Amino acid sequence: YLVVNVSSPNTPGLRGLQSGGLLGELLDGVLEERRRLPGGCCPPLLVKLAPDLTPEELKQICSIAIDRKIDGLIISNTTIDRPSSLQSVHRSESGGLSGKALEHKATEAIRLAATYTRGSNICIIGVGGVSDGAGVYAKLRAGASLVQLYTAFVYAGPGIIRETEAQLLDLMTKDGFSSVSEVIGKDL
Repeated sequence: YLVVNVSSPNTPGLRGLQSGGLLGELLDGVLEERRRLPGGCCPPLLVKLAPDLTPEELKQICSIAIDRKIDGLIISNTTIDRPSSLQSVHRSESGGLSGKALEHKATEAIRLAATYTRGSNICIIGVGGVSDGAGVYAKLRAGASLVQLYTAFVYAGPGIIRETEAQLLDLMTKDGFSSVSEVIGKDL
């Protein structure tokens, strides 16, 4: 798949492309170029979003994605917020914050986007603060169809995948679910 990442806080001005008119123009251009790919190849197109959007901004982006038949949204990139719970001496540095401090904010953005895109064919990939099966489960219940790990994978290594899968299966079984598809959007 192709990803239009308009959400990096480390690239000056990039997040401004998440605003309605600019995002629409950008996606129109990307869709046109995708149509020109040789051999009729048309890979799915997803848009990666920041977790720092207001509900109104996210709703507008979801509407643009639906109108243009975008295949999916990746929610979310890193946040520019610095929760008071951060203990690191680096807590006041600028740039994107990932990891556990992002978990709740990303899950809320997923829940909102899933609500705004309900009834469409838009897939949501949930990412942000996932470090265990409970984090995956929360993202799925909020409306994500797929879940990515990044910071936890870096710190825990590849073994985290099996561990996370086992934890997820335990949670699903405890709640009476036999497949991931039954879990998706359950909290909406």
